[in-house]
Amino acid sequence: MYFTKTLTITCFLLFASVASNAQKEDKGIDMIPVSTAKKTAIGYNLTDVQNSFGMGLNITSPYFLHKSMAVRLRANMQFLQHIPATTPTSTIWSPYGMLQLGLVGGDGVVKKNMRFYGEGGLVVIIPNDEFSANNTVGGYGLFGFEFFLAKPISFHIEMGGMGTGGTAEKSVGKPIYANGFLTNVGARFLL
Repeated sequence: MYFTKTLTITCFLLFASVASNAQKEDKGIDMIPVSTAKKTAIGYNLTDVQNSFGMGLNITSPYFLHKSMAVRLRANMQFLQHIPATTPTSTIWSPYGMLQLGLVGGDGVVKKNMRFYGEGGLVVIIPNDEFSANNTVGGYGLFGFEFFLAKPISFHIEMGGMGTGGTAEKSVGKPIYANGFLTNVGARFLL
């Protein structure tokens, strides 16, 4: 978890630095103005929720309601670090699925190549039978920054929280999972 937080902060500082320098040297870089970013986008992200590191794909609809809202669907493959009750002498990583459907809102322009937004919605957890047999449904909310550095790619960093009530009842100590602080970093490609 320390590694993921360090990676997230490092990526944010790197993206902020690149965005700042790109803004200063606007002559040689073909920038995407924020106003043209209202298209369908498909993306890839690395994510961390509590003790679950993962990766996933996402698709964002075109913006509507005066170009201020969109719908985003995410499909993540998470990995839960846990100690199985059957072999309590070793810690293992078990994959599980996470589907998120949410509304993205806001068009806060910081500079012409960077914007901020909020997102919230439903999350469905499809657990691995190694640690749980119960699908859970919950919610999530986050805020994010998107950096438009070169056509047609944007980079993003997102932070927020998730609550699902998921419990790994087949693991030692029956730990909760897919709850708590949420971070995402990744890239989106505008179609």
